[in-house]
Amino acid sequence: MSRSVGDSGKVFAIEPSERDFLRLVDNVALNRLDNVYVYRFAISDKPGDVEISISKEERSFLNTLGFEFSNKGIEKLKTEKVEAITLDKFVEKEDIDGIDVIKMDIEGSELKALTGAKKSIEMYRPALILGINKNIS
Repeated sequence: MSRSVGDSGKVFAIEPSERDFLRLVDNVALNRLDNVYVYRFAISDKPGDVEISISKEERSFLNTLGFEFSNKGIEKLKTEKVEAITLDKFVEKEDIDGIDVIKMDIEGSELKALTGAKKSIEMYRPALILGINKNIS
């Protein structure tokens, strides 16, 4: 995404898990991505503290809000409490004046995140790239 937006664009990367947030920060620094801004919180439909279930390292891409993983047989390593905000509030707080793309793969919380992004989606009409898991009911 950093290359796609170029020097004049910005990428806002949001990761609630402490382990994966630190990995993201390291990767951004290692690759000298000056146009990528990294934040540690969750995007949801309302602000407040939420709990995320953290999977073991080899399945870190399956971390999820709530207490159960969408894929069966995934062992929970721990639970972390993290702040959640809406995407609309984030856009307002960061004084973002345009959005071209929203990409999310948040293991079953996409609807909550999109609900909290309604104003921004209506205003900026960004392309949406969503990871959808067929195991989520």
